Amino acid sequence: MVMSVDPLQRAPAILALLRQQLRTAGASPRGAKQVAGKPAQTSARKKSEQELEKKLVARIKFIKPDDPQRQKKAFTAYIEAAVLAELGSGLVNEAGFHDMIDTICAQMLAEPALAQDIATVADQLLATSR
Repeated sequence: MVMSVDPLQRAPAILALLRQQLRTAGASPRGAKQVAGKPAQTSARKKSEQELEKKLVARIKFIKPDDPQRQKKAFTAYIEAAVLAELGSGLVNEAGFHDMIDTICAQMLAEPALAQDIATVADQLLATSR
């Protein structure tokens, strides 16, 4: 079964908060560095997103069924993939990237209004990658 990198259609509040946090942190979207007048490399972006999707599925498959942190790990893997899709996969090698992901996830997981949406997304990710 093919899984979209963006399974948040049922949880738009999560993605909206993520984008807000990225703007607050000063991160610029991938397209912001493009030269004016040049079209986006849609095929390259699509290929990059497909690679991110494969990595996301692989990471989620390695989460053990009896792991008490399953939902949190699946959600964190998704947030990482979403940030990389938004800002570029090269960001994964930047110093502090994983700390930024941990901070974003901790803030989102601490938000009671997002708890159900996060659980839904995590469950969907875990079910889809079996």
